[in-house]
Amino acid sequence: PPSRSNIVATVKGIAGLEERVFTKIAEARSQLLSTMQNPNSTTEDKIAADGKLNQALRDGGLLGTGGRFLSITENYPQLKSNESFLKLQDELAGTENRLATARNDYNNAAQDYNTTRNRFPTVLIAGLMGFKEQAYFKADEGARQAPQVNFNQ
Repeated sequence: PPSRSNIVATVKGIAGLEERVFTKIAEARSQLLSTMQNPNSTTEDKIAADGKLNQALRDGGLLGTGGRFLSITENYPQLKSNESFLKLQDELAGTENRLATARNDYNNAAQDYNTTRNRFPTVLIAGLMGFKEQAYFKADEGARQAPQVNFNQ
């Protein structure tokens, strides 16, 4: 599976790209509205402003077939970063679950070993052969806190 740092970097990259795309679209739309409302704008100015908006929409993958665009797409986009955030969340939860399972498996194995080692007559042979009790896994104090993912770095 991909590493957590790779997923975080992917999410940051996609979120940043989407922010730039939607900023570019909003700026182009604002320029088009301003140009259309300006009585001094020429037909060429209006065509150029419309072309800039269409290009921004095409660049963002939001211009539908036949040049049709629904404004609701900009207001409520199905962001790809949302999928990436969900994948990151799943990956972090999965990692925590795998660690908890590994800790439990280790402690169960240590308990089984210690139980077998301490039964008579095994305890006599184990002592002579240097087999010692296994310690249970004990996490460091900071390990109980969930990792902090910072998208601002």
